Amino acid sequence: MLKYKGYIGKVEEIHEGDEYIYGIVPNIKDVISFRGKNIKELTKDFKLAIDDYLALCDEREEEPDKPFSGRFMTRLGSDLHEEVFLASMNDSGAKSMNDWVVSACLEKLKHDQIVKR
Repeated sequence: MLKYKGYIGKVEEIHEGDEYIYGIVPNIKDVISFRGKNIKELTKDFKLAIDDYLALCDEREEEPDKPFSGRFMTRLGSDLHEEVFLASMNDSGAKSMNDWVVSACLEKLKHDQIVKR
């Protein structure tokens, strides 16, 4: 996983026989993608893609999409939002961040019910 200027890059596709590794910036409305022949090139292209995106937004006088705005059906701090997102990506059983949060809430409720007994 890559991180630069508050944006996270996720390796999205690795095709056998293809000379490139592809990635995207998840959790924003705009589409930012990048690629490289190796991790060093992928990282360089990720940073260049973020810089180009921010420059384009500045040129158009538009606000760039902010990842981890702190809103997810309930208000979270941006740091907690990022931590929950990263945890859901690392949990193979979760299909989405929403699934992960639901699972975490269910686990908390289950734990509290056991403790109350």
